[in-house]
Amino acid sequence: MSEQETEAQLPAGRPLEPADYPLNSSDELQETLRASTDPSLSTNQQFVLALAIRGYNQFDTTETTRFRLIASGVFFLLAAIATFYFSVLLFGTLLPFDWLIVTTVITAHLFFANLVAMKRFSLYEEDKISIVTDNHRRGDHFEFGELDDVFDSSMVFGFALVLGVLFGLQIAVLTATTSHMDVPVADSHVGSLLVTTNNLFHGALLDVMEIYRLRIGPETGVLPFWTATMFLFFRITFDGLLILFALNLWRVHKASRLFDSFPEQLNAANLGRWIHSVSNHESRFDRSFSDEMIFSFIIKEYILGRHDVVLATCNQFQNIPVSDEVRALFVDDSGRPLFAPRTPGTGSELLLEDVGPDE
Repeated sequence: MSEQETEAQLPAGRPLEPADYPLNSSDELQETLRASTDPSLSTNQQFVLALAIRGYNQFDTTETTRFRLIASGVFFLLAAIATFYFSVLLFGTLLPFDWLIVTTVITAHLFFANLVAMKRFSLYEEDKISIVTDNHRRGDHFEFGELDDVFDSSMVFGFALVLGVLFGLQIAVLTATTSHMDVPVADSHVGSLLVTTNNLFHGALLDVMEIYRLRIGPETGVLPFWTATMFLFFRITFDGLLILFALNLWRVHKASRLFDSFPEQLNAANLGRWIHSVSNHESRFDRSFSDEMIFSFIIKEYILGRHDVVLATCNQFQNIPVSDEVRALFVDDSGRPLFAPRTPGTGSELLLEDVGPDE
């Protein structure tokens, strides 16, 4: 069943009733509700618990950092090979106009570099914590903002794919042009591969190769201005892609560690203990997931029935990016909302005026 990242239509301003389940819950969520039923919890608490269980279970922590590295390497090689052969065939139709080939390469390079730059700026965009719904707009699970993005393997594989495309593109332009971009050692497929690999690793090793005069393949000699400029473009993009790739892998590794102690049997008590173990200060969780950890703490306190703690925490961190539909779920037994709508502003801003003296 495909899912949409749209908000469920949940009744606000009053506690939920069991009769709300069929109208507002996907089939999978209803199954989770039945499996995690706890007579000591209110209907709202059970609904929040089930949404949280379904949300945490969406994270595939079996895809380890090693798996992502191996899979990314495969994506890189396939993209490089496919791009090389396609580009050689394309450039063959443009011969003997080397300037047209170079213009095509620079245009394609700038296009992919722009994609990378846009992705770079989206890495730290604020992602709202919301309810993902099924095709019938029935609530299915919580979406935990940044955590969902980090565990999405497509970003890591996407960087590897673009890196492979650019790698194959540079090999192709060196091979296909009649002058081989005035690089004498690039007069063969192997020579072009070595020159391109040398460009890739000059950035990847943070100029260690440049400082110690290390290189892969034969010396290229003094490069003409336009060849050197094209190499510079490729090196800068290679550097940016490799940095973003490494950063993404590091964040996946940090996020995966949060789930090392994730309980196999999920109920209110086990989930509460796990949330406490990963969201307290001593756990040293990655601060880029601070909003998600604060929200997890709110979930824990709510299912434990500590409404005063929930209210105080929600007032303290009113501006964490939680959708109004999710906030509407957190009500006490009388229907009083515990999580007020978000005020204008961004980020998990600390409302200092609400902070009392330390006890």
